[in-house]
Amino acid sequence: MRADRLVAIVLLLQARGAMSAPQLAAELEVSTRTVYRDVEALGAAGVPVYAERGAQGGIRLLEGYRTDLTGLNAGEAEALLLMGIPGPVGRLGLGQRSDAARRKVLAALPRQGREAAEAVRQKVFVDPDGWEAVPLLPHLVAVAEAVWSERRIRIDYVRADNAKVTRTVDPLGLVLKAGTWYLIGSLGQWEVTFRVERIRAVEVLERPAHRPCGFDLAAHWASVVAEVRDERLPVTVRLAVERSIAGELPRRLGEAVRDQVVDALAADGSRIVVDVGFRSDADAVAAVLSLGSAAEILSPPALRSRAAAEAAAVAAVHQADRSPCAAVGSGPERPVGDGRGWVDRAGSRPREPEESVLQASRMFEPETAEVIAARHFVLEVLHEWGIPDGDVSLLVSELATNAVLHARSEFTVTVQAGGGRVRVGVSDRNSRMPQMAVVPPDAYSGRGLMLVQALASSWGVDAHDNNGKTIWFEMEP
Repeated sequence: MRADRLVAIVLLLQARGAMSAPQLAAELEVSTRTVYRDVEALGAAGVPVYAERGAQGGIRLLEGYRTDLTGLNAGEAEALLLMGIPGPVGRLGLGQRSDAARRKVLAALPRQGREAAEAVRQKVFVDPDGWEAVPLLPHLVAVAEAVWSERRIRIDYVRADNAKVTRTVDPLGLVLKAGTWYLIGSLGQWEVTFRVERIRAVEVLERPAHRPCGFDLAAHWASVVAEVRDERLPVTVRLAVERSIAGELPRRLGEAVRDQVVDALAADGSRIVVDVGFRSDADAVAAVLSLGSAAEILSPPALRSRAAAEAAAVAAVHQADRSPCAAVGSGPERPVGDGRGWVDRAGSRPREPEESVLQASRMFEPETAEVIAARHFVLEVLHEWGIPDGDVSLLVSELATNAVLHARSEFTVTVQAGGGRVRVGVSDRNSRMPQMAVVPPDAYSGRGLMLVQALASSWGVDAHDNNGKTIWFEMEP
């Protein structure tokens, strides 16, 4: 409507000062000729609007002119009132200001419009919280104030692996998703996502926060959401499982399978059939093999063949006539250790990342299912740090598998990030140096170290003084 457009021109000029006719036309999505006609109509109605020529010119209001006209109709006011969701706004410390803004919006409306806008609160109520108890967020207000004032903060934070860390963060913005608050912050060259409920202490520093040029919070969050969705269970496997272990499936394969198990148990037969989602083929094979002979892959056929090959490799490791430390694979073996530790393929000794900004580690049991857990741990850490996975989790799966099959000891995965590089180490308690086997082209296993050599920018092994070793690699995602 033209009346709405005229009000919009007055409010735009009042808020921004001089604007050119093309700028107004682009803002209002009309032609430049229409803008000139509207400006003439405003002048005829007594609004002191005029145009100036030149590079610094444009359409502007007479200096000092102000209007209390809001231009809000009842529908716009209703939509605006719905935006002020009480719970989240109150947790940000903006409850009183939100109430004051609501009163001002209503006061600017005529009586009929005010009554219609007030009525919307009795017709629509938005509750963004889940059914679980809302976690206490004692530090949300302090974090929000740092975001508003663009001040750097130091936080004590509990990561997903329950490790306690201290981080100095440039806060970039807050996001509320499905009742959970997230802080997007900058750590050096990376944008990192923190769950506010895991923050245990906040100190607002005097130093101004650095905001990357061109950073857009909505666009960044959209990329985070897309990345998380891409990581979720792209591989679906149909399994036939012995009825005797059906009750263990939700714990072993995830709660998402529980309903299928319940339905399948209602039918007759010694086995049940379920469809299970996994993040990768490697995760699927590791999970199925952890169930032993009680589970069989029905589809896809390629994954069934891969599981058979992996099972054969595991059986070969446990043959009675093999040395307990023999490597899986056929053909000549090339030892790559020198008794003190590997050198990387550039010929230098292992090196630590410069000024490691971030570090996380976790210990795992020598079980096949722990390979999946190690992979998920690394994915979660990288996601929390805002670092793309690339092939990092793939190489971790290979090294963790080696630790389970050959070292047969507890193993620890350590992830570090700094200087634009990611360094991962897999440590075990077996001091025997790994062997890189030459495997036939049709083999399904035995290529773990070959993948590390092919994909990592540098890699190696450190021998421990008190027995054991660490196989490490570095990548630049």
